[in-house]
Amino acid sequence: MEPYKILERGANFKIKVFGKDIEEIFTNALFALNDVLNAEIKNVKEKEERFLSLSSFDNNLLLFDFLNKILEESYSTQKIFVVSRINVFNNFLEAQLVGIPVKSFKEKIKFVMHDKPKIEKRKNIFQAQVIFSLN
Repeated sequence: MEPYKILERGANFKIKVFGKDIEEIFTNALFALNDVLNAEIKNVKEKEERFLSLSSFDNNLLLFDFLNKILEESYSTQKIFVVSRINVFNNFLEAQLVGIPVKSFKEKIKFVMHDKPKIEKRKNIFQAQVIFSLN
């Protein structure tokens, strides 16, 4: 199963994320965010572990908050982040992340749009639509 599929690319970058469970939705959405940022890696050996916990009104908003928080952290620290461990339960997230330094981001995402981050389960596969607003 592919982690995500591009639905539209223009001023907004719209994707559909797939996963076998809700944790994989969050992991694959972050993978897609990193792909869109198209970062030039500085030094893979200089990794930094970081713990993140978030809560929200529901899992849809939690996905939105998670991606925007990671986007903010990526820009403020000049790193991309990947999930090493994640748990999502009762609108709460705990994640162990690994930050990898980058020289630059070739694409700029202004923010993750709140429009459609709805997580659904269809035929035993979780999916969610995510929209990144580009410069």
